[in-house]
Amino acid sequence: MRNSNALLAVRALKVIEDGNLAEIDELLDEHYIQHNDLGPGREPVKAMMVQLRSGLSRIAVHIHDVICEADRVVARIEIEGQHTGTLFGAPATGRTIRIKAIDIWRVENGKLKEHWDSVDRLGMLQQLELAR
Repeated sequence: MRNSNALLAVRALKVIEDGNLAEIDELLDEHYIQHNDLGPGREPVKAMMVQLRSGLSRIAVHIHDVICEADRVVARIEIEGQHTGTLFGAPATGRTIRIKAIDIWRVENGKLKEHWDSVDRLGMLQQLELAR
């Protein structure tokens, strides 16, 4: 079971890379709880992925660690892409942007049910030249 939970989380991360938003409905519970500013449900996750993919091209998700225990999966990741479109209000710079994060999911009935994250927002904003 733990291995299948980890594979579920990895599949969700790979959606960022391949952009197949239809997979979100397969991976996330209908009543998905997002414990950050995105809001609950699948649609805010899809909207965030569309925004990310409109600002970055050649996206790669580097998964550095995956830890699975009971119904929890933790992943330390880095999203890398070329900043070729407007991203979080910043016009394209053409530079490679790297966004570091730690994600935690709770799995229930074979779907991702809850999500917490810690994103290096300052590092991202500095790369986008929106912060010093």
